[in-house]
Amino acid sequence: MSLTRLFLASLAAACCLAAPPALAQQGAKPPTTDDCLACHGDPSATGANNRSVAVKPEAFAASIHSQSGLSCVDCHRDLATMPELPHPEKLQPVNCATCHEAAVQQYDQGVHAVARRTGGLDPARHLRELDARDRRRRSSHTVTILRRTGPEETKPRASAARASA
Repeated sequence: MSLTRLFLASLAAACCLAAPPALAQQGAKPPTTDDCLACHGDPSATGANNRSVAVKPEAFAASIHSQSGLSCVDCHRDLATMPELPHPEKLQPVNCATCHEAAVQQYDQGVHAVARRTGGLDPARHLRELDARDRRRRSSHTVTILRRTGPEETKPRASAARASA
């Protein structure tokens, strides 16, 4: 037997010996959404960085993703190969472009993505600033603001009606 054939035979044998554990992991069932919500459904669930990792079960159930039959592992794909829970603290980022390529490209070119990439966007601070801006706009008589009064109709606020008169 030549050295090349001996090497290839040894390599094939090594692969066969290593295959059973890998195949056993592939046969393991991925966690279900209920499995994930057993921990993430707790409103006080936090990660190592003390950020919330909680998911409201009713919000997920009402989401377009859940309504479309998707489960947690359809987006968090590395969880599908995890042999057991709890999973490691750090998971791979979700790749939304897998299903939403055009929307991700549009977002990536927008001011929010640019600010986030450059470290200039603190989401909590940004929401506070937007809320403060909206409060200033609501108090201004030069901006027309509509108040929602029911599911099908909107009615102008008194200040907006005066401004248009």
